[in-house]
Amino acid sequence: MARLDSEHSPFKEIFEKDPRYSARAYLHLMDALQRHYTSDQTVGATTILEDFRLTCLDEFGPFAYAVLMEFGVECTEDVGEMFSNLVEEKFVPPPEGKAALSFADGYDFEKTFRAPYVRKAVLFGI
Repeated sequence: MARLDSEHSPFKEIFEKDPRYSARAYLHLMDALQRHYTSDQTVGATTILEDFRLTCLDEFGPFAYAVLMEFGVECTEDVGEMFSNLVEEKFVPPPEGKAALSFADGYDFEKTFRAPYVRKAVLFGI
């Protein structure tokens, strides 16, 4: 697999403006956006966040929280910032009819990605 860093990434222009998130974080968000977000149908922040959550849990399972921290994605506002960067650099079409999507306080990352697995580990004595 090719190395994804700021120097050899399709997101190079984004990194030059905003180096907070890894290339893998952007690729993961792009995967999540494929669930519902198309040029024909735009959706709200709630749907984008839910698709991001499902994609993270599907791909990373109990490691989702740690992986997202490694990617630099620590809260739903970060997902919104990445989405805005993708729109600005024309990786995805802008949302129609919505001046701005609000990703603030969508869900708590630790409760969403870590807590369910911690409870299972305690329950099963792991």
